[in-house]
Amino acid sequence: MVARVWRGWATHHNADAYETVLRTETFPNALAKNVAGMRELQALRLERLGETEFLCIMWFDDMEAVLALAATRDLAVDDYERSVVSPRAREVLRRYDVKVEHYEVKEIMRPR
Repeated sequence: MVARVWRGWATHHNADAYETVLRTETFPNALAKNVAGMRELQALRLERLGETEFLCIMWFDDMEAVLALAATRDLAVDDYERSVVSPRAREVLRRYDVKVEHYEVKEIMRPR
């Protein structure tokens, strides 16, 4: 499994607006691609001093699924690490990762 990880930061004033963009645009658009092997999308929010951080994780079965998503976004295979940030998201984010990171998931343990 692969975790595609991206972070963005907003002012406290714009944090709710960015969360709305995630819920109404970013995540629904990604899910609408119907990429085989895309398992789940998660958004985590952390209030920090002076800004709000968002950590977004997309879970995939493997790198082939990640590359399939990149193809739906018209990204070249060698450009799959480039983040895709909509104009609406750019309006409310202070800054964001221009590249995403892909972590190979080595272990998952769940309580019984």
